[in-house]
Amino acid sequence: MARGPKRKLNVSAARDVKMSRGILLTCLVALCTSLAWFPMQNMVNQHISTVVDSSLALLEEGKADAAIEKLARACSLGNWFLSAQDYSSRANMHYALGRAFMETNRTHDAAREFELVVTLEPQHWAAQANLGSALFLKKNFSGALSAFQEGIAAIEEKDSVLHPSRGRSQERPSILAELYLQKGVVLLELPENRCAGATCTEYAAQALRQAQILNPELHLASQLLAKTTVDLQSNAASSKSYIKALFDE
Repeated sequence: MARGPKRKLNVSAARDVKMSRGILLTCLVALCTSLAWFPMQNMVNQHISTVVDSSLALLEEGKADAAIEKLARACSLGNWFLSAQDYSSRANMHYALGRAFMETNRTHDAAREFELVVTLEPQHWAAQANLGSALFLKKNFSGALSAFQEGIAAIEEKDSVLHPSRGRSQERPSILAELYLQKGVVLLELPENRCAGATCTEYAAQALRQAQILNPELHLASQLLAKTTVDLQSNAASSKSYIKALFDE
């Protein structure tokens, strides 16, 4: 009778030892994995950077389909190995993929990629600008206007730094002029009653005038501004006074 409890105790002890060994093995695997994870992340980051650079070169050569193929593989790799906090690498590869989609007129796919970028980096003005262009082509004018305004705000912020791959600091006025031009174009597509405080045409004239001030050589802005002011002059006297104030600045 004395052997029963002893046998049970031995079985229980063996189970505890087995469980302890399993936990120890799990801990060792986790430790080895964590030690290897950081070097692996660095390798993936370097690989993605190389892929992005080579894909942008392919775009310059007019080989958008090849760029899409390379970037799609890089995105799959990044989704597996990049940490959630690795915003820069994720943003760069999705931005490049969005540009490649734009080159092949896949505006829906391009908009999706640019939206991912601005979710990761809201101050990524180039992604905001390209998102605006993609949404404009989809005739989502309200979304396009919001994207262009976000891009302008990102550049105009005092602490905003232009990424080397997205524009040098000396190009800031020209980049801003292009964004104001696009903003004006979008405003001209919106119904007049969609804008608060003034008509959308008046806001368009203001944006086009700002583009003209920033870059006098941006002829499209000057042409659209001239047409817009003619349209405004045919309306109420309040619009005419608005035009005078616009050019008296």
